[in-house]
Amino acid sequence: MAYLVASDEGHGFRKEINLLTITTALPRFFAQHLGGRYQAEILKMDIETVQ
Repeated sequence: MAYLVASDEGHGFRKEINLLTITTALPRFFAQHLGGRYQAEILKMDIETVQ
């Protein structure tokens, strides 16, 4: 389970890097938990390395 925290934000994501991170993570999460699919080759950002 991924837990994304943006220490430089409050209740939500407004900064571009944080928005890109969540936009990249959501399709993968939905695919895993709702039985869907996502195109891994499109997702260029590795959410594990974003701080």
